[in-house]
Amino acid sequence: MKLKYAIAALAAVIGIAVSCEKEADSYLDEVRVSSSYIGLPSAGGSQTITVKATDSWSVTGKVPSWLTISPINGAAGETNMTFTATAATATRDTTITLTCAGMTQLINVIQQTIKTALPVSTCEEVLGGVDGKSYRIKGPVTAISSTSYGNVYVNDGTGSVYVYGLLKDGSYPKDHSKGWEGFGIEVGDIITVEGPRSTYGSTIELVDAELIEVEKSLIKVNEDPENVAKEGGEFTVELTNKGDGVSVVIPDNAKSWLSVTSVVTSGTTTTVTFLAQPNEGGIREEALTFTTTKDGKTYSAQTKVTQEGSIVETTVEEICNAPDGTAQFRVTGYVTSRISGKYTNYYITDYTGTVQVYDRNVQWTEHLGHIITIVGSKTSYNQAPEMVSITVEKDIDVTDITVAEFLEKSDDKNVWYRLSGTAVGIKDTDVYGNFNLRDATGEVYVYGLLNGWGGPKKQFQTLGIKEGDSLTIVGYRTSFTDKQGVKTEEVGGAFFVSKD
Repeated sequence: MKLKYAIAALAAVIGIAVSCEKEADSYLDEVRVSSSYIGLPSAGGSQTITVKATDSWSVTGKVPSWLTISPINGAAGETNMTFTATAATATRDTTITLTCAGMTQLINVIQQTIKTALPVSTCEEVLGGVDGKSYRIKGPVTAISSTSYGNVYVNDGTGSVYVYGLLKDGSYPKDHSKGWEGFGIEVGDIITVEGPRSTYGSTIELVDAELIEVEKSLIKVNEDPENVAKEGGEFTVELTNKGDGVSVVIPDNAKSWLSVTSVVTSGTTTTVTFLAQPNEGGIREEALTFTTTKDGKTYSAQTKVTQEGSIVETTVEEICNAPDGTAQFRVTGYVTSRISGKYTNYYITDYTGTVQVYDRNVQWTEHLGHIITIVGSKTSYNQAPEMVSITVEKDIDVTDITVAEFLEKSDDKNVWYRLSGTAVGIKDTDVYGNFNLRDATGEVYVYGLLNGWGGPKKQFQTLGIKEGDSLTIVGYRTSFTDKQGVKTEEVGGAFFVSKD
């Protein structure tokens, strides 16, 4: 992502420094600062940040007389930059422009004597607002995406804003009832938060927002429902409701298999009975929302229902096109390479395409170059499809081998080899992929090259392989004896891996 910077609001908190817990690409490539927000005490003082630049840099534009910056320029590399102000009797703020290699980084400096509350903005105003400016919003929490960082969605009826990293008293509440519990927030609670706007990809966020107030919802789910069997059936959700009446919201995409059969209220307890239809596909999960009203306000609570399903046998292409969710997919493919980064991510490829696999159970090298069968669900990261929650059901090792070594092996369709060499005897009109593969040790006949693991026959022309091309293929050792008793040693079940 690229964080955009703009002038900070006058009501920024003293000493607040906006940090980013995401990947390093959340900064400008040419220059990075450890904080783009400087808060100085009213009594005067200093704050130091770190500047990391790929080229020489300098502070451009006017620096106000009440602020001293040292140094105001530097060379490529890492430099400590200190901001100092004398005592103030009134709030002062400025925006410092730091320029490096034609790129501009804005650093917002505020020396505040009295913190004033920002007016409450609508979510719609935040979505149409400016990055770097602080906003205060108030609305019900519609979803909690991470309790580790305190990430929630707030929707006040005008739009939905993602709050990335709630703070309490200026920090994550590690000393407040064991972290997340210190917030006391549940889905449906009405919260007031304040923080700077940022953009991550296509998502508008309030980053490191201060939690101002929590108004507990008048409706609460007493216990989440148990998983529903794939055969379907009834299940109940019990609510405590102190509002006027209960409405049930089933998502449109779940109405084909989920319905309400009864709503029974006794005092403040309401029991809602649902009917789930049989599930012939993969596991499915949906959010159920319950709302009530009181004195003109709407309160809500939410729970999730999960229905067991079958594991869907599929291809990489179908996984990439499937909606994100908990449905389980089984796919077999060839592990082509590692995804750069510190995690155990790799690519799995079949004849239909390639998908990322996020597998935290093993080192990626354990699967590299293997044929594996995995089961997992599909999600998206930075809009790229990815498989997660991985179970490896089958792992077939593939041995690197020369042609001469391959010819010495016995026929066995269960043992796979990887061979590299030059394509010889290619016929321009051949759709099957029958040719010889030659390396420095010999030559072997390839009987039918598929365009990837599991690929259909007669697709050889899609590979664009020509006479003399250098190839890497995977296949097993087999042979064929014709009616005249002539035996040909072959690479069987062969599929294409790469072409130099």
